[in-house]
Amino acid sequence: MGKSAGGTVKAGFYGLIGKFMENVTFLVGTDTLTEEEFPDPKTGFYIEAKPDEPGECIGGIYDREVLIKGDFAKGDCFWHMSNMLVHEPSGWIHSHNRMGDTFRWKGEEISVGEVRDHTSKLPDVQDAVFYGVKLASYDGQADAASITLMSGADEAFMRGLYKGLKKTGLPGYAMPRLVKITKEIDANATFMKAKGELLKKGWDESMTSGKLFWVNGLDCQRLDRNSWSTTF
Repeated sequence: MGKSAGGTVKAGFYGLIGKFMENVTFLVGTDTLTEEEFPDPKTGFYIEAKPDEPGECIGGIYDREVLIKGDFAKGDCFWHMSNMLVHEPSGWIHSHNRMGDTFRWKGEEISVGEVRDHTSKLPDVQDAVFYGVKLASYDGQADAASITLMSGADEAFMRGLYKGLKKTGLPGYAMPRLVKITKEIDANATFMKAKGELLKKGWDESMTSGKLFWVNGLDCQRLDRNSWSTTF
């Protein structure tokens, strides 16, 4: 990790001394659910992840004055790598997960890339982003999706979503459960799709743009504030 990575004991081990010498790459405190860094409420700057705590790896940029963001202090700039790592007290740094790439649902591991590839084969799909959402009374994280269509045929698309994905060969356990049909999909600071959009904006259609659906096999239910509370 950074200029002090390496070592002869484990890959990514740089020992206790290396920890205090590192000034290029850092692990910052990150919400493992929304995959967004949480800043210090007093200063607004990032907080370094504690030992044994997952955090996103970021690397400093020091050679371009135009790249100013202010992550740890005013005027600094860092490259967000979208890798969640853990720094153990011993000095060993190891992978926690690639942010947003996989999650588990009822004991099965779901690949975001696989679901996206299958969905992109469906007619009328313009863009789509997938991520796991924790739901009460369910094992693991449900497959949530934000999808933009080339047409406005939202209801027709949702009625045929399950059958269409089955035809592409997507496993049943990887089927999207929570779907939002929206006109556009936000991107975060790393130029990746924003994974926590549905969580942040909620499921009340008065608070977010787009139409919300719960998919349970061939059954597709439109969601609003009342149906969300009764369904979950």
